[in-house]
Amino acid sequence: MAARMAAFREDRAPKPKKFKPNSAESKKRKQDFDLIVSEKQKKAIPEEYTAQAAARTAKNLEAIVREDEEKKKRDAEAAAATNPKAIDPNAPSGTDKAKGGKARDKVSNEDEQPAMEISACATSERYTDFGGLKKELDEIRRLIEFPLRYPQVFDHLGADPPSGVLLHGPPGCGKTKLAHAVAGELQLPFYKISAPEVVAGVSGESEQKIRLFFKTAMAQAPCIMFIDEIDAIAGKRESAGKEMERRIVAQMLSCMDEIPVLWRDHRKICIVMGATNRPDAIDSALRRAGRFDREIHMSIPTYEGRIEILQVLTQKLKLEGELDLKSIAFRTPGFVGADLHALTKEASAIALQRIFNLIVDNAAADAAASAAEPENDAAEKKAEEKADEKPSGADEECVFPAPPPARMPPPKIRSSSPPLSVDKPDAGFDLDDPAGAADDPPEGPLEPAAPVPEAIAPPSSSQPFALPVVEIGPEILEKCSIMMADFDEAVTLVQPSTMREGFTTVPSVTWDDVGALEDVKVELINNISKPILRPDVFKAMGCLDNPIGVMLYGPPGCGKTLVAKAIANESGANFISIKGPELLNKFLGETEKSVRTVFARAQSSAPCILFFDELDALAPKRGNESGNAAAERVVNQLLTELDGVKGRNQVYVIGASNRLDMIDPAMLRPGRLDKLLFVPLPNAAQRITILQKQARNAPLDGDVDLGTYGSDKRCDGFSGADCAALVREAAVAAVTEFFDSMQDDDDARDTTRDPPTVGVRHFETALQKVKPSVSVKDRTRYEQMRSGMSAVPRS
Repeated sequence: MAARMAAFREDRAPKPKKFKPNSAESKKRKQDFDLIVSEKQKKAIPEEYTAQAAARTAKNLEAIVREDEEKKKRDAEAAAATNPKAIDPNAPSGTDKAKGGKARDKVSNEDEQPAMEISACATSERYTDFGGLKKELDEIRRLIEFPLRYPQVFDHLGADPPSGVLLHGPPGCGKTKLAHAVAGELQLPFYKISAPEVVAGVSGESEQKIRLFFKTAMAQAPCIMFIDEIDAIAGKRESAGKEMERRIVAQMLSCMDEIPVLWRDHRKICIVMGATNRPDAIDSALRRAGRFDREIHMSIPTYEGRIEILQVLTQKLKLEGELDLKSIAFRTPGFVGADLHALTKEASAIALQRIFNLIVDNAAADAAASAAEPENDAAEKKAEEKADEKPSGADEECVFPAPPPARMPPPKIRSSSPPLSVDKPDAGFDLDDPAGAADDPPEGPLEPAAPVPEAIAPPSSSQPFALPVVEIGPEILEKCSIMMADFDEAVTLVQPSTMREGFTTVPSVTWDDVGALEDVKVELINNISKPILRPDVFKAMGCLDNPIGVMLYGPPGCGKTLVAKAIANESGANFISIKGPELLNKFLGETEKSVRTVFARAQSSAPCILFFDELDALAPKRGNESGNAAAERVVNQLLTELDGVKGRNQVYVIGASNRLDMIDPAMLRPGRLDKLLFVPLPNAAQRITILQKQARNAPLDGDVDLGTYGSDKRCDGFSGADCAALVREAAVAAVTEFFDSMQDDDDARDTTRDPPTVGVRHFETALQKVKPSVSVKDRTRYEQMRSGMSAVPRS
C-alpha cells in the first residue's frame, strides 16, 4: 500500500520544464544564473536545471540581497552589544596597512547624534554663599544679570548685550561656583559642559558636540551656557599640534558668532560663561569683541575677603564660644576659598577626633564596670550560701539578697539594611516537661526577653553589607562642638594651593625677633606697611599711589632677609619669596617667562610683597665685555616688570643683596627699587640687644651678663648672624659638658637628671670658636658704598 501511494505522488508531482541547451531563452536564463552562482556550484548542478534555477532565483534576487544586508546588520549590532571592542569588518586589516595602505578616519554622520546628553541642570547656589567677592559680583550683575532681566532696555537703546564672559583666576577661587550662583539667582536654564568632555577621538565628533551644545541651549533662550576649563578646547591655533585642535577652535568661533544673530533676529539673549586659570593660553580670536568680550579676574582673597569667606563657611557649624576670625584670616594669607573650606573641614575632623576619644573613654569605663559585675554576683552568692549554713535548731532568718547594681543599657544599633538572617537551632526545651520550668516563677507580667542569637548567618550575595550605626546619647552630642583651638591646629596642617604655584607662607618672624635696625624698621613701615594698611590715604595725596620698591643691601649676616620676613608678617599681606638663582633656566626664554609668571602671581594676590633674595644673581650689570645675552634679557624683563608695577595694585618689591655694586644701575633708579636701605653691622649697644633676643629662651646661669659680651672687644665687627652663632655655640658647649660628665650610656638615658644651664665658661669657650665673618677690608668697602647711596642716616 505504501509503495503504491509513493508511486502515485511521484506521478502527480509537476515535471520541470526542459529547455533546449542552445535556445535563446536558455542562454538568457544561464546569464542570470551566473550572477549568483559560483563556478564551483555550477559544476555540481546538472545543466538541465541551470536555466530553471536561474529563472526562480533572478526573480527574487533583490529580496535575497535585501535580506542578506539586514542579517549582516543584525549580526553586527549583536556583536557590538556583546563586545564593544569588536573589530569593524569594513576596517582595513593590518596587512593592508603594512603594504602601505592608510586607514581612513571614521567621520561621524551629521544625522547621527554623538553619545552625549545635553540638558539643563538645576543649581541651588546663591550670591549669599560667597564672601570676599563684592567687586566681582557687582561686575557679574552688570554684565549678565541686568541684560537677562531687562532685555527691553537694550532693545530700546539699540545696543547689543554681551555675548560671553570669561572668568579667570587661580584654582579654587570660586569660578565654577560663581557661574552656578548666577544661574541659581536668575532661575534660568543652565547648560554646563566641561571642555575635556568635548574632545573625542573620532574625526568630526568634537565639532559636532559643540554644535549640539550650542543648538540645544539656544533653543531654550534666554539661558546661560557655561564651559569649564575652556582652555582645553580653545587653545592658540598657531601653537596647536594637531589639525583637530584647530578645527575645534574654528567651530567655537562659528558658534559664538551665532549668539549676536539670535539677538538681532529673535530678540533672545544667550550668554556664554567660560572659566579657566590660564587665560593667556586661549586663542586671541575667541577673546575679541562679540565673543568673550568681557573678562572678570578673580584674585586671591585679601584679609577682609578671607574674613567674609570664613563667616560664610562657619555660620552652619556648631561652635563653642566665639571664633576669632580676624586671627584666622591674618594667619592664612594666600588662601583661596577652597583652601579656607579645607581649613574648616580639617578643624571639624580635629573636633571629631576629640569627640571619638571621649566616646572611647566612656565605652572603656562601661566595659570596666561590666567586668566588675560578675565578681559582685559571685560575692553575693557566696554570702547567701554562708548564711544558709547555720547550726540546727537556730532560728532561721529570712535573708534577702541585695539588688544587683544598675546596668547601663547597651548602645542601640541601627542599620539602614534589612536585618540579618538568624538561625535558631532547636534548644531542646519541652513545654510539657516540668523540669524545664523555673522553680520560682516571678510574679506580675513577664517582659519579653531580648533574643540572643547563637549563630548569625552571613549576608547573602544579593544583599549589600551595611555598617551598623552606633547611636550616641544626647548627653555626649551636647559636648560635640568646634573650638578655636581646633582652628589653631588646622592652620598648621592645611597647605594653601598657592604654595604649589610659588607662594610662600608668611613667616612667623616679628619685629620682636629683630634686634636693633630701628632705622630700617621705620623706613619699611612707612613705605610698605602703612600703604597696605591705609591705601586710601596715600591715594588721596595724588603722588603717593604708586607702590615703592625697596633695596636692602649691606654686609652678609646683618638681617636683610630677617627684616623682610618681619615686614611681611606685620603687614598681613601675601608673601612671595624668590631666591634669585632659582629662576634661572638653561632653555632660551624660560627665565624671562618665569619672571613674568612671578609678577603675574603677585598681581593676582595683591596686596603682596615680592621679595628677591640675592638679587645680584638675577640682575647683573649689562654692557660688560664678558657679559652674556641671556643675562641681559633677564635684566630687561625685570626692568619691564618693575615699570609695570606702577599700573598694578599694591605689589611691593623688596630686593636684598650684599653686592650692590654688581646690580645693574637701571634697577636702582627712581620708580623701580628707588628706596635704598643700608643694613649695617651692629654697634656695641645693638649687639647687646641681639644677644638678648637670641638668648631669651636659653637657660642661662644667674652670673651670665650678656651686656658684658656685647661690649667685649672680642665681639667688635660681629654681625647679627655672628651674635646668634655665639649663643648657639655656648649652648652646644653646655650640652657637650653635660654628656661628658656621664659615666656610661645608662646615665645618659637617665631622664631624672635636669638639663644643663649655660654659664660664663661656656660663653668663653664659644668666643674662642666664633670670629667676625666680615673682614676689616670689607667693612671699609661697605662704609664707602653707604656714604652716597643709602636713604638711612648714619647711626
